Amino acid sequence: MNRRWLTRLRLVHLSLLAPWLLLAPALWTGRALFWGTPVLQFYPWRWWGWMALQQGVPPLWNPLVGMGAPLAANHQSAFFYPLAWLPLLLGAVGGRAALVWGHALLAAVHLTLAAWGMGRLARSLGLTELGQALAALAYALSGYLVARLGFFSINAATAWVPWVLWGVRQVVRHPHRRVVAGLALALGLQWLAGHAQTAWYTDLLAVLWAVFLLWREGRRLWPRRIAALALALLGGVALAAVQLVPTAEYLVQSQRATGVDPEVGLVYSFWPWHLLNFLAPETFGNPAFGDYWGYANYWEDAVYLGLLPLLLAGWAVRRRLRSYLQGAPPAASTEEDTAEQDKGPSLALFWAGVVLLGMGLALGKHSPLFMFLWRHVPTFDFFRGPTRWSLWAEVGLALLAGMGASCWCRPAPRGVYALRLTAAGAGMVTGTALLLGLLAPQVVRSVTLLRGAALFGVMLGVVVVFTLKAPPAPLRGADSPWAWAVVVAVGLDLLAAGWGLNPTLPMKELTEGRAEVVKVRQIVGAGRLFLPPAEEERLKFRCYFRFDTFWPPHGWSDLTASLLPNLTLWAEVPSANNFDPLVPARYAAWLAAWEEQPPQVRSRWLARMGVTVLQRVDFADACMVTFHPVPSAEPLARWVPLAYAVPDGPAALEAMTRRAAQGGPAWQRAIVVETPGSQTLYLAPLVPYEAKADPPTATGRVEVLRRAPLGAVYRLETSQAGWLFLAETWYPGWRAWVDDQPAPLLRAEYLFRAVPVPPGVHEVRVAYRPWWWPGVALLSALAALALLGAGGVGRLPTRIPWKRTPV
Repeated sequence: MNRRWLTRLRLVHLSLLAPWLLLAPALWTGRALFWGTPVLQFYPWRWWGWMALQQGVPPLWNPLVGMGAPLAANHQSAFFYPLAWLPLLLGAVGGRAALVWGHALLAAVHLTLAAWGMGRLARSLGLTELGQALAALAYALSGYLVARLGFFSINAATAWVPWVLWGVRQVVRHPHRRVVAGLALALGLQWLAGHAQTAWYTDLLAVLWAVFLLWREGRRLWPRRIAALALALLGGVALAAVQLVPTAEYLVQSQRATGVDPEVGLVYSFWPWHLLNFLAPETFGNPAFGDYWGYANYWEDAVYLGLLPLLLAGWAVRRRLRSYLQGAPPAASTEEDTAEQDKGPSLALFWAGVVLLGMGLALGKHSPLFMFLWRHVPTFDFFRGPTRWSLWAEVGLALLAGMGASCWCRPAPRGVYALRLTAAGAGMVTGTALLLGLLAPQVVRSVTLLRGAALFGVMLGVVVVFTLKAPPAPLRGADSPWAWAVVVAVGLDLLAAGWGLNPTLPMKELTEGRAEVVKVRQIVGAGRLFLPPAEEERLKFRCYFRFDTFWPPHGWSDLTASLLPNLTLWAEVPSANNFDPLVPARYAAWLAAWEEQPPQVRSRWLARMGVTVLQRVDFADACMVTFHPVPSAEPLARWVPLAYAVPDGPAALEAMTRRAAQGGPAWQRAIVVETPGSQTLYLAPLVPYEAKADPPTATGRVEVLRRAPLGAVYRLETSQAGWLFLAETWYPGWRAWVDDQPAPLLRAEYLFRAVPVPPGVHEVRVAYRPWWWPGVALLSALAALALLGAGGVGRLPTRIPWKRTPV
């Protein structure tokens, strides 16, 4: 074993294995990542999906939250993403604990994939091995990826960003079928990964990148390369069609169909003062230490990717700008520099522009540019959190850092003198911050600001030392102890910055059953649990998942027993609440209207929702959660003798509100359905709402024969025609049969479903059979086989990406 090979191996281990060190508390000790969306969304979704698969049905529908809601169409559930099957397979072997542990494993895999892809992209640009390693570390362990790691869909989607950019460059250079298939695979997998916002921002960046590369290649080569890029896009869309089609259908039906409300969509705009986070990650505190006081939450504005990579990125841009101002290109040290002497626009300046544009858009409501785009350009108002445009800045800075490292060497004597002055200044900053920390009052804001200044001074001193010890010429290989020390220092800096941002709990606190939960499940019975939305919001974000600390005063011991949405799904307790990112628009409007009603009307609405247990929170007593039976709850399936016809949704909601306020027989024995039809057409009593007809006194008997994730079978016995009312959310794709004959399934009571049934004894079956399943799934499967056949997987790079590229 020669020394050169050993040195390269260590660099690779540090760059690719750093994510495994970051997640060691979860991976090697059997603890669970839990804070926020893992425990409230991803674990419950995927556990319920696995239970559906065990019953032999695809996880298309979730009957246990929100009175029924799409599951696979919820993009972030990512059930069609191949890598997301890993936790499901582990859950099949080891149960809930293995499924939870598998998500930490999956997060580490994606961070490693991100590092590998960024190294591959840097290598394709001709950067040195040191530049490739630093670019990979700066991206994979950046604050953007690490602080958001618990958002497993973002974690998965960001891993594919460098692979998409690498694929675009390869297609522009050599539009071979294998390269086109590889790009299509990267695009499709990113869309399947579960975060549409990240995928869309990546696609826009890829378009800019493709335009830039095509401009460098010359117009003569445009037609073939543009056709190859279009073919790759088409292949990616076909691969992801099984996710994109149901998600598009759900978006049209959701509360975001007309865009995000500005008060909600712009709340996570990048706070300008958080630009200091580029220099020190804890300037405004850290929730891991319980002292965060900056605007909004910590992770949305987490952008730290290391002070050394940041300064190297600035050095790369300064070097290129200076060469243009002087009128002569610098000496070529990388393939990128060689290309600059022949092909015009600079890669360094392109990525600097991407950084500036990304941060300009990330400012959101603080940026006139973004507000103009929000008001006038489609898609900008579809997503929450403009600060996530900072992903562009993270990618650009990581590549610029690699470019700066590729031409990093010892400065001239004049530069050495300037560096020594900088070292003295860094020492003064650190010393002053430490002294003030001892003398100043221990106020949280002053403590965090001084801590950030001290860390900045220390890291600036480290940068100066490395620059003074740098070799006289840029390194071509990685056999220098200096290069090894640089990568180790950057890795330790980023690991320290990200340590604690993904807290863990003992596995048993999430996966073991609680006696309290079992008791609540028994009380709920065949009905539903309901937590008023205002109390849900306070319980979630003021008692447990606070932004200033990961460790609330009363601890986490009663988290699972609180039955916060969607922990009810984890506990298999049916709930009228839903914490999915997308919910049906009428469901959101129903809850908003419920909150505006007087108490008596609220109780009648709860009865119609099938709520048997009302959950309340005593915020004065350490957020104590109590459960109260609702004796007047109606069954989820019941027969009614009369329906009032209304033309549309607003009329139905108005009629619902008016009838609930009046009460009486018109409320108890009748429903409102949306249809322009007549009584003759539906073979059941149906009159216009304006007729004010009194419902008959006839009765009917409903028996539930079978329930399954995708439907149910009922036995209905009545002496006259009527309606089977189901307190389940109406959604496209649900169908009904009466005695195996197709029957209408209408919107009832604004949100629910109703089936007209003739007199006698009948068997009524309802099932979720969306039009896109399984045809679109077959299309995606065929696209996957086509990409594999074209070499999209077999020809993906398998060598370590830090192998030296000849210049």
